[in-house]
Amino acid sequence: MRNKDYVILLQTGSGRAWRYAKDQEGWVQTTPAGKVRRMTAEQFLSHLLPPLAKDQPNLTVRVEHK
Repeated sequence: MRNKDYVILLQTGSGRAWRYAKDQEGWVQTTPAGKVRRMTAEQFLSHLLPPLAKDQPNLTVRVEHK
């Protein structure tokens, strides 16, 4: 199992989803509007940890195999 094999989705209650994936250069975020942003591992964790800690109850986290 490698980080590059999976996609992480953060989804709101209304269905908007942010996609996070790792490629050869690092983490990439794709917004609901389709905008692609590069981010560091620290930035990625700052997006992922609040919904996992239930600090943002309207967000769910899904992990999918590519």
